[in-house]
Amino acid sequence: MSHLQPVPSHSSPTKTFVSQDLADCSHVFIRVDAVHPPLTHPPYQGPSRVLRRTRKTVTIDRNGSLDSVSIDHVKPAYLMDQNNTAALVATTTPESKPSTRTCIRFS
Repeated sequence: MSHLQPVPSHSSPTKTFVSQDLADCSHVFIRVDAVHPPLTHPPYQGPSRVLRRTRKTVTIDRNGSLDSVSIDHVKPAYLMDQNNTAALVATTTPESKPSTRTCIRFS
């Protein structure tokens, strides 16, 4: 045992997936991490309006109060408009081709 050497730890941060639509979407769903019996509660709350965002957090309007939520607990909300059609607004790239990034816009 006296000849064993400690193994150096590699503390390289693993990259987590964050949707690119979170950068410009107006509403998000918030993940609920509580333990419930299966199929009794929805896994997400919302949609909630995004007021401000940073690299790590999103500040939302949750029933009239401001709430700061980690970016890991939210996902963009893709909603239907009043005509019951998909209200996904496509952004355009410099080549004038529609991109696949879409997010609903409320006016």
